[in-house]
Amino acid sequence: MRVVTVMKTVMKMVLILNVTLKMIVEVKKNVPLGILLKNENKASDMIGIVNHIHHYVPAVPDIQEQVLSTGETVDVDQTSLHTILFGGDQLTCARARSAIDNKLNSQTPHKRFMGIEPVIEDWHTKVNFLRVIWKYYYNPKSSAEHVIESHIVALAMNILGMTNADQAPDSSILPDAHLLWMQPDDFRTNVLKMLTLRIVDELSLNFNNFVYKDTDDKGRRRE
Repeated sequence: MRVVTVMKTVMKMVLILNVTLKMIVEVKKNVPLGILLKNENKASDMIGIVNHIHHYVPAVPDIQEQVLSTGETVDVDQTSLHTILFGGDQLTCARARSAIDNKLNSQTPHKRFMGIEPVIEDWHTKVNFLRVIWKYYYNPKSSAEHVIESHIVALAMNILGMTNADQAPDSSILPDAHLLWMQPDDFRTNVLKMLTLRIVDELSLNFNNFVYKDTDDKGRRRE
């Protein structure tokens, strides 16, 4: 019995050791994780990063022959590149632009990194901005939204010479609706654009009368 027990124990240890060795061998295999061992603080490494990303840019190859004044024929790379976004924070985007600028004098579109467009993806800043917008202008508990909307409507009516919602706008400012819609699109666009700009200008001049300040986390007071 003791011999059998010892043999079972030995077999278990061998099996565990065999499985462990296989796992170690698997771990040692190279697995692509998409990680570049480069430092953005170094210009050469940043160029290497952008160069690596640029390999994913879709391209339509176009090599054209051109004859020089000397009679010599050379191949000119006119490859058309699509643009892909290179996202990161403001510092990463600035470094990416510097890397692209360093290659402006290269001979081919690929070497000039013409398919890369750095964009800022400052997610946290955008979220904070949206929270402020929601708090002051879209939160149902906020009265600021209704006050500003009413103020805009009042300014528009004043500019249009209207004393109530049923009154027609002053024809010298806004032509009759039937006549206006008979005009070309560009004319209607310009009329509405000029009217909108006047309302925005008036709103900007009177905006200080509608500024809200935080008194605490739960309420606001109007100046």
